Amino acid sequence: MNKKILLTGASGFLGHYLCLDKPVDIDIHGLHLHNAPPANIESTACDLQNEKSLLETLRKIKPQGIVHTAAISNPQHCEENPALSKKVNIQASAVLAKYAADQNIPFVFTSTDLVFDGKKGNYTEKDQPNPLNIYGLQKVEAEQEILRVYSNAAICRMPLMLGNAEGFHEKFLQQFLSKTTKKESMPLFTDEYRSPLGGNSAAKGLWLALEKMQGLYHLGGTERLSRWGLGLIIAEKFGIDKQLLKAGKQADLKGKAPRPADVSLNSSKAVKLDFKPKRIAEDLD
Repeated sequence: MNKKILLTGASGFLGHYLCLDKPVDIDIHGLHLHNAPPANIESTACDLQNEKSLLETLRKIKPQGIVHTAAISNPQHCEENPALSKKVNIQASAVLAKYAADQNIPFVFTSTDLVFDGKKGNYTEKDQPNPLNIYGLQKVEAEQEILRVYSNAAICRMPLMLGNAEGFHEKFLQQFLSKTTKKESMPLFTDEYRSPLGGNSAAKGLWLALEKMQGLYHLGGTERLSRWGLGLIIAEKFGIDKQLLKAGKQADLKGKAPRPADVSLNSSKAVKLDFKPKRIAEDLD
């Protein structure tokens, strides 16, 4: 019989790719709140802020593993609504981890590169987190609480991700293509560096984590790229006029959530377990 895996955030970007790329011996039961998840999986609507409802749902589904991707991940929204985002990003994560610990089943939690302050880049799992914004701080607190209640959990810090995410909001590639298709200029930071990763590579890394990983792991792409450098690759791949790309600085963006300069990730620890991220141009294919 196939293993039943509970997937939170099944209707989100990562959930979309995890459903597309699931192993043949796994059946996914998705949790979602607003949007409908892919039609090829079973799913249940569940508000992660409601601990009683969440626990009842877990007892009913009886998963044999959990992949927890659901989050309030917009840094600006977290700055403006810290109490609300805490319920989802920290408290619900702790409930799910405690259930997994009690049942002794695999548990994967998706964290973020924004746990770092961006002062050096090429961060390894041994580097000390020092987030600049509330979203990063809440992810650090969630990591710590999860590992406190379940030391066998896998914490996967994810980078900027790109992919075919039509219908999902606030994704870099979709914003890029939307603007440039309308011949609007696309502002791109030259002083913000990430380790971008395609949705397919991200999903493969998370399924690998469910099978093999415990503790902290970085699942970044193979390249350290500025937003500007990433934009040039996208423009080349999609035949977009590079004159539409406008170089800018982080200081040009006015917002409450501070942005770290270089949160590129060193993912060699995961690579040793057979994580095989593609170069971003290949994933864009």
